[in-house]
Amino acid sequence: MPEERYIIGKAHYGGPSTGNPICVWRTRVPVSNPELALTYGGHSGHIARLYLHSTQASEVHQARRTFLVPPRCSMETSFRDVGDLCSWPIAHRLDHIAFSLPTNAVAHWAENHALAKCLLRDLQSGLSVVDPTLRAFGLAVIPALKQQGALSQFFIDSILDGVCAYLFKSFATSQRISKGGLAPWQERRAKEMMEARMATDFSLEDLARECGLSSAHFTRAFRQSCGTTPYKWLIAKRIERAKKLLQTTDTPLTWIAAECGFSDQAHFTNVFSKTLGRPPGAFRRYWASN
Repeated sequence: MPEERYIIGKAHYGGPSTGNPICVWRTRVPVSNPELALTYGGHSGHIARLYLHSTQASEVHQARRTFLVPPRCSMETSFRDVGDLCSWPIAHRLDHIAFSLPTNAVAHWAENHALAKCLLRDLQSGLSVVDPTLRAFGLAVIPALKQQGALSQFFIDSILDGVCAYLFKSFATSQRISKGGLAPWQERRAKEMMEARMATDFSLEDLARECGLSSAHFTRAFRQSCGTTPYKWLIAKRIERAKKLLQTTDTPLTWIAAECGFSDQAHFTNVFSKTLGRPPGAFRRYWASN
C-alpha cells in the first residue's frame, strides 16, 4: 500500500531539484494492520527515522530477505540502507519523522560544501542512536508538517541543510571544509534581498542564486561571514521590524505579523515571545507606558 495514505502533513524537499532529493516527512499509523505494509526505498541511500513514540519489534522485508527491527524507544533515531525496495508490515502503531538521504543528493550537498568525497562511510544500515541534535532537528520540523504552507520553504531548506551538516560531522571521515565566506557584494545583496522580501515567501535557492552560488555553498559562506545562518538572520530582522511597528503604530497584530513575514499572528507571537521574553501585545503596552 502507498505510504502517503498514512502521512500526516506534507513531505518537504530540499537538495537537487531533479531525481531523488533530500526530503523529510512524518508518518503516523494510528491503528496496526499486519495485512498492510508501508513501502519505501528502491534507490541508493539511507532513511533516518526519529521515533516520536516507542515501538515494538517488527519485521521488514527487503529484496529476498527478512530482517528484524528491534524495539525503538521514544526519541531514538535509526538509519536504514534503502538501496533495495523495503516492505514494512504494519504490526503496530507508528509515529516518526523520516529524513530521506539519497546517495546522489547527499554527494551533491557534500560537493557544494567543499567536503572531500567520502560520503557517509560510517553510517551503517541498522545503526541506532539517541542523539539530542537529531532529536532537535526532527522536533523542529513538526510545525511545518502540521501546518502545510504556514512555514516557508526557506525554513525547511535550513533544517535539511543542518541535518546534512551534522551527519557529515558525526558519521563521515576525512572531511575537508573550505574557509571562504561571502564576498562583500554577495553579503550586501543577500541582506538587501531578505529585507526587501521580508513579507513574502522565498526559498534559500532564490537567495543563493542572487549571489551566484549553490544554496549549500551560500549557507556555509553566509554563516562564516555573518556568524549566523541566513534563517536566524532573517528572523532577527523580522523581530526588529516588528518592534519598530509596535513602538510607532497602533496597527493590529495580525497586520504586523503579515508585514514582517510571519505566517500568522500565532506564529508571530510565539517567535516574538521566545526572542524578547514577552508577547507583542505586552511589549506594546510596556513601551507605551514608559
